[in-house]
Amino acid sequence: MRRLKTLLLQLLPRRSKTEAPAMLFIHEDDWGQIEVLPASCAEWCNREIARIAEQAERSALPMGAGWSELAVRDPAPEQLSNLKIVVTDVAATFSELLPQLDGVATGTFSSAQRVPRLMAFGFGQGAAIIITPDRSSQYVDALTLSLDTSEHEARYRILAAIAALSPASALMLVDWLQGCSLLLSDQTAIDDYISGR
Repeated sequence: MRRLKTLLLQLLPRRSKTEAPAMLFIHEDDWGQIEVLPASCAEWCNREIARIAEQAERSALPMGAGWSELAVRDPAPEQLSNLKIVVTDVAATFSELLPQLDGVATGTFSSAQRVPRLMAFGFGQGAAIIITPDRSSQYVDALTLSLDTSEHEARYRILAAIAALSPASALMLVDWLQGCSLLLSDQTAIDDYISGR
């Protein structure tokens, strides 16, 4: 894993010192749409993705007018917080690979508010990772991604930073909007996801 991290540090260009960090805004409806979970949730994620897709198909309204009922995701059977990933370790790994943003704001477009204690790394809107610490602020409670960008380089750098966490084999990525999940130890799946295949 150290070799991968060293290789990434050599390959990835660094942000210049003159680039200003930015506040990241995540709309309240977008929280958790792309998230990192323990790899032990892989089968559950695939079942949940299939259940949501089936419900969406069953409740679709004519002419693409929406759905007659909402699909609400069940909580994952194991939470990221169970892995006891240390916040400062994650922040140190991400800061070697990505610029740190000034903070995170959420809400609606007309009423955004800064969320204390959250840390964000990345390139701003559409290309960032958000660290949510647990109540003690010692361990990671959640890792949420914003990957609305079509820039492959930015997507790659975000996923490379997540994959650099040790051990990547214990983690997976779930994109609920796209209906896909992948293990962060599967480089082929990561490449396919980045390129939109």
